[in-house]
Amino acid sequence: MIMILLFLLIFTFFTHYIFHTIFVRGEVFDITKQKLSKNSKLKKFFGEFQSNLNYIESLPPQWLYMKSNDGLLLAGRLFRCNNSNKMVILFHGYRSIAENDFSPYFRWYYEHDYNILLVDQRAHGKSEGRYITFGTKERYDVVTWCEYVSQNFSWVDEIILSGISMGATTVLLASNLNLPKKVKGIIVDSSFTSPRDIISKVASSKYGIDIDVFLPFLNLFCMMKAKCNIYECSVIDSMKENELPILFIHGLSDDFVPSKMTKANYAACHTRKQLVLVDCVTHGFACVYDKEKVQSAMESFLKSLA
Repeated sequence: MIMILLFLLIFTFFTHYIFHTIFVRGEVFDITKQKLSKNSKLKKFFGEFQSNLNYIESLPPQWLYMKSNDGLLLAGRLFRCNNSNKMVILFHGYRSIAENDFSPYFRWYYEHDYNILLVDQRAHGKSEGRYITFGTKERYDVVTWCEYVSQNFSWVDEIILSGISMGATTVLLASNLNLPKKVKGIIVDSSFTSPRDIISKVASSKYGIDIDVFLPFLNLFCMMKAKCNIYECSVIDSMKENELPILFIHGLSDDFVPSKMTKANYAACHTRKQLVLVDCVTHGFACVYDKEKVQSAMESFLKSLA
């Protein structure tokens, strides 16, 4: 009896530890502070990466704030572009920094006359929130941001949604929700198939064990503390109801989110779609490794929406 109680105690403690490690707001990953070795594949791209960050910092942002449907104050930076009536709303990845994630994309959008709304996802940056829910709650924030733009900026006629990693999954999960008619298309880089799938993959890799046995119990903590259910949504299901054109981008040998997940999302999508795969290992860096291929696809995709 004592051994059973001890096992249950250890099991509960470990499950809670995983929950806290994965779901609670924590230190973000800042690539600009990483020490790159001489042999790092990223080293040759770092100068351009930093140049793009300097470009973003040179532009004056207008901070916007709005309330989520569950009462959190969410923050985003608006970068106005001349007299353009087009806007792209950018959603960054898990425990990441918006300008870092979109360093390879931001300048391209701006120079192609897109106003840019760079969002801090809930539990990141200046946005409120304690828990990161891998798109289950964040998808409704996408709808709220789109509604905010539609209602407050009458000059915007076209909204494009774009995301990287968790941000990519977030906008795909929102694609079958009641988005404003001004939303015309989606561009995503390195999406995963569902919160459940990516948590299983990442946690199993991190702890070196088959984590699936813990998932139902981990989900109990999610439901009690974060008020979310990691089983309640999947991109595959969203794609069955989505009506928007989508451009999917992914690195073939992505070292964090397997490219097979984007392939599955693409296969499930029945609207106008395009898939761009790049020979790239580093997660979210497809546009860095093959800028010409990715940007050419983006240009043709966006022109097709006109």
